[in-house]
Formats: sequence, structure tokens, C-alpha cells
Amino acid sequence: MPYTEREIKGMDLAVLHDVELRPFGWSVASSDPDLRYVVTPIDPMSGDLGPRRRRYGLECTCPDFQYRGVRCKHLAAVYFWQQLHNYPEDGSLD
Repeated sequence: MPYTEREIKGMDLAVLHDVELRPFGWSVASSDPDLRYVVTPIDPMSGDLGPRRRRYGLECTCPDFQYRGVRCKHLAAVYFWQQLHNYPEDGSLD
């Protein structure tokens, strides 16, 4: 299956080192050079998460995710970053 435009942009972010691991999750570059978005893992035990949070296991502070409910390029960037860095499958930050 071919990648979507968002996935390709996310792959570019991951490869170009625009994803930074932080204690709270990941800081991911925006198209605005002065802005970064935060991607954080979701605790599945935290109650009613809503369908998009359950689906992705992550959430992002960008408008695409917050208001449109779509899998944004920042989530895709974190996914590809995890693949590049052999990140644990459970997504733990420990």
C-alpha cells in the first residue's frame, strides 16, 4: 500500500532528525521553523480516551490531530523515528 502524503512528510521529519525524544514524549518540527509540536503516548488505563486516541495510542498538540482528528505527519514522524531507532514495541519511554 502506498504511503499517504502525511506519512511521507512524517518520514522526512524522522529521517531529517526533526524528531527529538524528551522525557514526556517527542518534540516534532512544524512547517513553521519557530514551532514544534508534542507527541505523547496515551495511557490506555486513563479512562475514556475517545476513538482517535485509542486508535493511534499517541496524541499530538497540532491542529490536524486536535481539531480534525486525523493521523497527522507528527504521529507518522514518531512512528518512523521508532522504526529507525529500534524503539520498544510497547512505546515505553523508560
